[in-house]
Formats: sequence, C-alpha cells, structure tokens
Amino acid sequence: MMTVKEAVETAKQHVVQLFEAEDISDLGLEEIWHDPDSESWQITIGFTRPWDRKLPLAASLYEKTLARSYKTVGINIANGDVLWVKDRILKAWD
Repeated sequence: MMTVKEAVETAKQHVVQLFEAEDISDLGLEEIWHDPDSESWQITIGFTRPWDRKLPLAASLYEKTLARSYKTVGINIANGDVLWVKDRILKAWD
C-alpha cells in the first residue's frame, strides 16, 4: 500500500518526466486528496513554465493562476501506478 509521502514523490517525478521538454521550474506540492471510491491519491503539483515568467506584471498581480501551472496526478494506492494527469485550475478562493 502506497503512503502519502510515496505518492507525492511519485507525482513529482511523473510531472518532471512528463514535462521535461518544457523546462519547468519551481515544482511544488499544492494539494493532497484521498479518493475512497477509486482508492487513489490525487496529488496536485504546481510548477512554472518559461512562458509563465514572461507575463506582464499587472497580469500576474491580477490573477495568481496566470503565472503557474497545476496538474493533478491520480495514483493507485494499492500498486503505485499513475492512473492519469489532468489540469487543475486553482483560483484565489479555492
């Protein structure tokens, strides 16, 4: 059975490998959720892409999500397999 710490590390490694060609940086854990129905960890990882850093200052001050990407990684608790990766839009009120 996969622990939450193992799931976070798996999610981070998967995101780094998946987006390697996009030169991502500032990788960080954003959310952890256990889905009892699917027996999976849902781990949200945030990161910055080169084009995110080129946004005008006014735009980045207006909406915090403009300067960062978020991906949620679903991981099977029983065997540690990555099930899916999807966009996660975080808003200031989340």
